[in-house]
Amino acid sequence: APPALGAREPGEDAAGQGLQRSNRDELEHTPVLQAHRRLDVGDLCRAPASFGQRAGDPLMEEEDIYQKVADVDLVIDGNERKLSSIYQNSPVIIAEVFTRCTGVCSPSLLQLKDNLRSIDAGKACTVIVMSFDPRDTGEDVLHFAQMLSVDKEPNWLFATTKQIDALNASVGFRASWDDGRQQYDHDALLTGINRQGIIKKKLVGIRDAHAISEMIREINNGFTAAYP
Repeated sequence: APPALGAREPGEDAAGQGLQRSNRDELEHTPVLQAHRRLDVGDLCRAPASFGQRAGDPLMEEEDIYQKVADVDLVIDGNERKLSSIYQNSPVIIAEVFTRCTGVCSPSLLQLKDNLRSIDAGKACTVIVMSFDPRDTGEDVLHFAQMLSVDKEPNWLFATTKQIDALNASVGFRASWDDGRQQYDHDALLTGINRQGIIKKKLVGIRDAHAISEMIREINNGFTAAYP
């Protein structure tokens, strides 16, 4: 079984259990990235919302909407920061991932990067990529960012927290451990938060640029159509 969320396994060598760190060329040829490159972006944009969703106990996009996000302590680039210190300056999109994921985490972040570029989001929001795996270290998330070529992206932050349970409860994120695959089973979830720390919109699954544009409009306190 994995360590409980919010606690690291005693004596675990996180660096040894994390991403392969040989060199950039090897990282560029990992199976996850190769699989993503075989996906046509148009196919992703045409995919239903269920793409990137698990079958059991699915997340609901209307769950926890208009609730206050937990103001947890984050560690970003070795520095501790309150989540509120970020969203008070810029609306935030939180993407929850774990660096050992062989499934949806990498494709969902790469698609988010492509979407933000295509709609020229600029400084309209800050993306916080948050590890929900207590084994992940600051070094792990940094290498994850480098592997996905988003470490130089403006307004992208990669974080860990010891208060992941509180954050997950406030945004309605759930993950379960699969012993057979030695992986977390989880949905791809983006949570949009405005400058007041209110959850304005959630997107489940890998979504297209139009959906991301609507999320950015809402977290900047614009109007979008209600849930159908």
